[in-house]
Amino acid sequence: MNSNRNRPLQEGETEERTLGCRYSRPEICARHSLPKVCAFVTRDGFCYVPPNSWSRLYKELSEKAE
Repeated sequence: MNSNRNRPLQEGETEERTLGCRYSRPEICARHSLPKVCAFVTRDGFCYVPPNSWSRLYKELSEKAE
């Protein structure tokens, strides 16, 4: 899973979770590989603690999808 902050929204993404990593530099994320949190190690591939900027970006991507 690569970080791709601006890719279109995927099914299942919400303001609280992202499919895959949306951090611009996941290698320095304090939650990288954290069980039950990080997309790189969760079975479903979701990140459950997206970046602080995610809610704004989610809204922008939602508007583009309409």
